[in-house]
Parts: sequence; structure tokens; C-alpha cells
Amino acid sequence: MTTAQAQYQARQVRIQALVVQLQSTLASHSTKAASQPLNWGYAGDLGHVESKLQELVEFFQN
Repeated sequence: MTTAQAQYQARQVRIQALVVQLQSTLASHSTKAASQPLNWGYAGDLGHVESKLQELVEFFQN
């Protein structure tokens, strides 16, 4: 049986890995956006991501 603390630590490690992956993906997205400076779709993508991240921040603040 897994303890709450062990599950917490395992999930924290997976979340940290996802954050690193997000940073890498953001850098790649930025390169694509720079190649098409008139394409508003990239700004829209970031608006969506920003909204989701804000939800996560608010979740942890409660």
C-alpha cells in the first residue's frame, strides 16, 4: 500500500517533469511564432495556456 506521503512525492516529481516539458515546448512554440509574426494563432495559443495556468495557481491558493 502506498502512503499519502509517497504518492505526494511521486506526483510532485511527475509535475516537475511536466513543467520542464512545458518550458521546452514553450521555447519551440516561440521559435515557430517568430517565423510567422503576423499569425495571431500563436498569441491565442498562449492566451489559452495562460488561462489554464492561472486556474492552477488559483487552485493552489485555496
